[in-house]
Amino acid sequence: MPFLFLARASSSDRHFRARSPHGSSNGRSIPSSAVAAVPAAQSEAAIALGMGPGLRLRRVVLPQAYVLMIPPFKNLLVQLLKSTPLLSLVTVADLTFQIDQLRSATGGTAAAYLLLLLLYFGVAALLGAGMNALERTAKERLGEEGGKA
Repeated sequence: MPFLFLARASSSDRHFRARSPHGSSNGRSIPSSAVAAVPAAQSEAAIALGMGPGLRLRRVVLPQAYVLMIPPFKNLLVQLLKSTPLLSLVTVADLTFQIDQLRSATGGTAAAYLLLLLLYFGVAALLGAGMNALERTAKERLGEEGGKA
């Protein structure tokens, strides 16, 4: 009964919807883990300065937790890229079909599928570089070491 919502969807849409609960459960645990990883001494110092709970969360805990959230979200983003049809921009079937057409035209099976591998690697590398830049910026704003890598 829980998978009836997949009955009328296209094949790529069914795959995306089936993977979504896994990704969302992983994604949901990242912020709570990052907030829990902020040292208690930081909150205690904010209390000593007279900050209320909302201000303490906004000014002390969340900026530090944000930096801690970026690497796991990068991993989740790459995992979703590998398991879904390129975020619905170019589906796996379309890309594979084009590579298969290239393979048929040139006769080079290894070269064609190596190109497919390199395309996926390039997209994953771009996403990783973007997330690394985001992490570097967040660390610089906090004044942490490793901000300029």
